Amino acid sequence: ALEMKRYESLLDMWNQWYMEWEEQTFPALHTRFEDLLFHGEEVVKTACECVGGVFTDNFEYVEDSAKPNSFGIHKGSNGLVKAMLQYGDPSKR
Repeated sequence: ALEMKRYESLLDMWNQWYMEWEEQTFPALHTRFEDLLFHGEEVVKTACECVGGVFTDNFEYVEDSAKPNSFGIHKGSNGLVKAMLQYGDPSKR
C-alpha cells in the first residue's frame, strides 16, 4: 500500500526523491530532457554505449510534436524548435 509522506519543504521532497533513486541497487540510466533536446545525438550515443547497444549514424531529430492531434494535457504540445526556444530561455524556466 502507498504511504503518505510529509516533507519539511518542496526542496526537502526533491532531495528525498533523488536520494531514493541514488540509493537503488538496480542499474539505472537517468537522462534529462534538456540534455536530449540540446545534445540529442551525443546523449543517445552515450546511452547506447552504456547499455551495450550500437549507435548508428542515422540519428535524426523529429521536428514535429511527438503528440500531434492531441487533446487534454498534451494539446498544443511543442515541436523541436518551440521546445528549444522555451527551454533555452532562462526567463521561461
